[in-house]
Amino acid sequence: MGQYYKILTTTGKRSKVYDRSIIINGKAEYTMAKLMEHSWWGNAFVDSFCRTLYKKRRRVVWMGDYANDYIKRYPGGINGYSEKLLAKLYKKTWRKGLKNNAIEMSMLDLTGKFIVNHTKLQYIDCSQYYKRNVFHGDWCIHPLPIMTCLGNGLGGGDFSAPTDDTTYSLVGTWAYDVISIEDYYPVKYEEIKPVFKEKGWD
Repeated sequence: MGQYYKILTTTGKRSKVYDRSIIINGKAEYTMAKLMEHSWWGNAFVDSFCRTLYKKRRRVVWMGDYANDYIKRYPGGINGYSEKLLAKLYKKTWRKGLKNNAIEMSMLDLTGKFIVNHTKLQYIDCSQYYKRNVFHGDWCIHPLPIMTCLGNGLGGGDFSAPTDDTTYSLVGTWAYDVISIEDYYPVKYEEIKPVFKEKGWD
């Protein structure tokens, strides 16, 4: 079955959960829920979500609805976070009756910008990322959902057909880290150069 995703962000003690709804001309429109249905460069929801991170630091996790099973596979924790904390984040994201947030459409052009991880002291040069990852014409997988996802590989629609040059070991390694998008990269941070492509487009 397909796995659906929501996005949990925290700033200090405040959390928000987004169900991928985007407000266009005052009306909320629902973005498709599976990871590879929306994790694309130029997707209106993802690019508008990026606007919420522009010069603003937030913890971010793209949380799959099967992620609880994924978390249980790693009793020692994932990505430096304990099983107990991740289970708590999962329940916060997927509890019944939760009021989810929508985002006003305001797409951020990532050309010349940098996605910065302040937890791991890393960054991605967005312009260079696009050049390195564009395939099949102008298709490009967006790095933010893939780097911050939790639960990938357990359901249909996940990122599951990587090319041989894909840096699959980086999938999910930024989950719940402190992320922002900046005009300049911090000089003491390390640049990473992920590759995320899919087979079957030829």
